[in-house]
Amino acid sequence: MGTAFLAVLTLSLPLPYTDLALTLTKVGTAFLAVREQRKALWPELYHSDGMHPSPIGSYLEVRPLALTLPLTPNPDPTPDPTPKPKPKPNP
Repeated sequence: MGTAFLAVLTLSLPLPYTDLALTLTKVGTAFLAVREQRKALWPELYHSDGMHPSPIGSYLEVRPLALTLPLTPNPDPTPDPTPKPKPKPNP
């Protein structure tokens, strides 16, 4: 499913974004694991509407995402807008 979904996702993206390297994160796998292994916790993952995640559900969504983020710093950080003092010339 991952490759087919990625192909559909790529086709639906505007042109400037089609060259991006995308990584799919299987957040649903974390929810499935809770449903199968911690049944008592399952209702706590959602708000009372049964659709939107509760704070615990949001945390469960973020955990797999955090594991897929690159651990390298941004290669093009925003420059510091603070002007640097000019060095004084040696007398």
